[in-house]
Amino acid sequence: MIDTFNQTKGDDAEKLLAVCDLVSRLTRGHVEIFLYRYCLPIQILLGILGNTFSITVLLSPKIKSRVTVFLAAICCVDVSLLAVHFFDVLTIYPTFYRSKAFREFYYNTYVFIHSFSNICASSATWLLLGVSFERFTSFRSRTARLSLSIRQAFSLVAVICLGASAISFYQFFAHSYRPFDDSVASSWSWMEKCYDGLVYKRIQANRATYILIWKIVAIFAVGFIPSILMIILDVALVRQLRTITTSDHINRLINSEQETHSTRFPNRNQCDRGREETTVVTAFLSWFLITNLPSEVLFLWDIMQPFQFEFKLFELMLPRLEIRYISGNIVNSFLLWGKASNFAVFFIASKTFRHQFYEMVQGFCVKWAFMTSRKKVLINENHIEFRTY
Repeated sequence: MIDTFNQTKGDDAEKLLAVCDLVSRLTRGHVEIFLYRYCLPIQILLGILGNTFSITVLLSPKIKSRVTVFLAAICCVDVSLLAVHFFDVLTIYPTFYRSKAFREFYYNTYVFIHSFSNICASSATWLLLGVSFERFTSFRSRTARLSLSIRQAFSLVAVICLGASAISFYQFFAHSYRPFDDSVASSWSWMEKCYDGLVYKRIQANRATYILIWKIVAIFAVGFIPSILMIILDVALVRQLRTITTSDHINRLINSEQETHSTRFPNRNQCDRGREETTVVTAFLSWFLITNLPSEVLFLWDIMQPFQFEFKLFELMLPRLEIRYISGNIVNSFLLWGKASNFAVFFIASKTFRHQFYEMVQGFCVKWAFMTSRKKVLINENHIEFRTY
């Protein structure tokens, strides 16, 4: 290729250079380049900042509860999901995709990065399903609802994340490892050893069949079934918020306490707080469904693809590879916008969240102003003492 380029002159050399640059790129198509150049950096920046603010506010002592623990956990996994996509932003710039070191790093870690992002997305789905179910049962009698302490809520969050990771862990083995040159093949990094040991020795002959079965199970476990349940819970929560007032909620809880002969009766402030938490969860759930339901189409295509030549209907329903690739980029970008806008949903839906955020910003500004003024006073005092001396 270098000899051919040296023997080429004029416009042909420029064309050959453009072709070589196009082949060496790590991105495919104008749609992906546009999304990585203009959308993904904004999503990562706003998403990490917004979710960090949300975690700080949700876990503040004044509003901390089992519901906010679940919502903060969702923000944490969304931060992780957005952070790992930072390397995708770098792939569109010539400084990086022409660098041999970066290409080695990207090819070595591509499967791991995107598998980890899918695990984060699965964890967020299960966490939201859990907190939605908790809010749905809270409108029922006290004996029917989940009574969790904050410590138990943290433990349940950890269990849910581990379960989602176990379901989606197959993605680390779903793609064969193919190093892009001999230098990478001979380096034998720890990731290559992991692939060699876990994929080719343990799974071996039936690898493709096992992965296909686990893939279908995972798609139903973290895709179709949670989406159907969340739609049902979202409709039920909206209906309960419209039909049950705070007074009705208090009377219902008091009756349930009398049935259980309990001496602890709820007050109006507690019910108002519970109703506001339910409103936040309902708004968050609705926005989550809007931004995540299009990805179910991608899941459906993934299921049909292995059987497209066995069933004529699947072959007719499955679009061309180029259309699926472009659609996947657009749908994934729309999903990332949902992850990046968590702070906006909390800020709009919750009055308590807004007040707590304002208090935290005000306290930070006052502290910063005090430290600045204190520093100026110390500088002036030192200057006066120096002049006096």
